Amino acid sequence: MQPSVYESISFENAPLPMKVSFYALPNAQVEQSISYLVHWHEHLELHRFVKGGARVLIGDRWFDAADGDVFVVNPSEIHVVKPGKQDSEYWCFIVSPQMFGGDTADTYGALWKALSSQQWQIDPRVQDAAVNALLDKVLGEWENTASGYEWAVRGELFCLLANLYRNHRQTVAVSKGQRQKNRHLKNVLQYIEQHFADALSPQTLADVCNLNLSYFCRLFRRSTGVTAATYITAFRLNRACMLLVGTDRSVTDIAQAVGFADPAYFSRQFKKQYGVSPQHYRKNAVAALI
Repeated sequence: MQPSVYESISFENAPLPMKVSFYALPNAQVEQSISYLVHWHEHLELHRFVKGGARVLIGDRWFDAADGDVFVVNPSEIHVVKPGKQDSEYWCFIVSPQMFGGDTADTYGALWKALSSQQWQIDPRVQDAAVNALLDKVLGEWENTASGYEWAVRGELFCLLANLYRNHRQTVAVSKGQRQKNRHLKNVLQYIEQHFADALSPQTLADVCNLNLSYFCRLFRRSTGVTAATYITAFRLNRACMLLVGTDRSVTDIAQAVGFADPAYFSRQFKKQYGVSPQHYRKNAVAALI
C-alpha cells in the first residue's frame, strides 16, 4: 500500500487503539531529508526524543529536537520528522480519538471534539519531566503486556492528556487565516499525490488554490521546508522506489510512470537522492527480502 499525505491509520488492537514505534534517524549528511514527506491524520501523535538532533515540523513551525523533548502533533496538523545535524532516536505514540471517547457526547468526547476542531490545542513542544515520566509509564505497560495492561495504558494516557490540558494548552483557537493556509497546503499536497506523473509546476499548484505565485511559493517552502519543485521531485522518487521493489518494470518505464520524461535525468536524480542507481537500489532491496 502506498503511503499518502493523508495518513489513514488502522489499529490492530481495537480495545486499545494506539501505535508505538521506535525510530533511529541518521543525520542529514548520511540521509537526505527531502525523502521524508509531510503528512497528516486525525489522531494525536507524540514524539519523545531519547536523543535529539532531528528537525521537527508541526503546522508551519520548525523545531530542532533536543534530548528529552516531547513534541505534540494535534489532530489534522501537518507534520514530519526529518534528519538534522546529528543522529537522533525517538519513540512515536499515535493515539486514536476513540481512546478518549471520540466524538461522543460525554465529557471526554466533548474535550476531544474541541481539540480536533482546533478550539484549543496542545503546545507543539513540551519540556516537562512529568510528561516524560507518564510516557515512560505508558511505554512500560505497552511493552510488558502484564495482566490488565490495557487498563493501565488507558489510565496513564488519561493522566497524560490531563497534564497536557492543564499545563500545555493553547486556549486561543486557531485563526481563520491559519486554517485557510492549512487547507491550501493540504489541497496542494493531495493534488501532487494525485497528479505527480503529470507535468507540474509551481504555477500549476498556485492555481490549484487560487494564490499568487510568489505568495504560494513562500507558503509552501515555509510549511514544508523545501520548494515546490524539490518536493515534487522527492515525491516522484519516493513512488519510484515502490515500483522498483514491488514490480519488475524497467527503469525507463518507471521513470515515465512517475513523471520523468528523460530516464537519464531520472537516474541522476535518483542517485543524488539515495546514493545508488535505480538498478542497485532494486538489487539491494530484493536481496534484503531474501
